[in-house]
Amino acid sequence: MHSRYVTHIEENTLQENINYFVSYAHKNKILAQDFLDRLSDVLAPSKSYRYLRWKDTDLIVGEDWTDQITEAIDKCVMGLLLISPAFLASNYITKNELPSFVSGVKPSVPVMIQPVDFDLHDLKGLEKKQIFRFEYEGFKEPKAYGECKGQRRDAFVLELFRKIEKKLTIKTKAKGGTQFTATIDPLIDLRLFELASKAYRSRGTPKHFLDSQTLTNDQRAKLYDKVLKSQQGRPLKKNPYR
Repeated sequence: MHSRYVTHIEENTLQENINYFVSYAHKNKILAQDFLDRLSDVLAPSKSYRYLRWKDTDLIVGEDWTDQITEAIDKCVMGLLLISPAFLASNYITKNELPSFVSGVKPSVPVMIQPVDFDLHDLKGLEKKQIFRFEYEGFKEPKAYGECKGQRRDAFVLELFRKIEKKLTIKTKAKGGTQFTATIDPLIDLRLFELASKAYRSRGTPKHFLDSQTLTNDQRAKLYDKVLKSQQGRPLKKNPYR
């Protein structure tokens, strides 16, 4: 049995292959496909990476679905998790797809495609993860993909692409062939980068971002938790990491 990662990009030997697994709720199929189509457009011209996507339409008829999905997750570099209320309510997703990503065994990039309530919804272990939403000068608060229209959706996926490209570092050499593993946790690094971006706009490069550049994964995770705790119940102006 072989999982199929598909791409429409002609092979470029200078690019690194990035196999990514897409997890989404079937109730969001139309919205998810719209998102993936737009994202594929911005991923395709990447100078550094050749993105290879796997989602459930690549399941082989007649073979065990769970085995195929498990194999695809094992082979992926990262998981693209399309978060929505229907996603969080899916027993299949939470039992068979989320565990590898929530546990940190596999890096993941959660993206909110429909609004969820961080206080009232059960986030299934994603509460410590930074779920990507789109921030725009005219928005009162960051928005889910489904809340954006037209060109805002294009801007949403372009910003996501930039963050993935900027913060994803790949180790390419492995015994017995080429294997791709993330050398940093993209979730932690994306979160620190987002906090740094906000702080930079108002007060210059923040200490926590400078510190994060030389930390180990474990140290970076501790800094991540410290930053989150510093934000809880405090006005941003009192955040010691700004």
